[in-house]
Amino acid sequence: MSIASKFKNWLHPLHNGSIGDQPLRILWVLSGVATALLFALGLFRWLIKTKRFKYTIS
Repeated sequence: MSIASKFKNWLHPLHNGSIGDQPLRILWVLSGVATALLFALGLFRWLIKTKRFKYTIS
């Protein structure tokens, strides 16, 4: 078996989520949500810093 075939056989189950059962799938979901949240918070802070968005605490 070639190195490319070994790599493909290892990578495919990781890609479609059949490795690691439920705990690993939860970890992937949490890392995706954290990435989206970091992007949104960074955008929000940038908008406030550049005064393109007015945000006041009442």
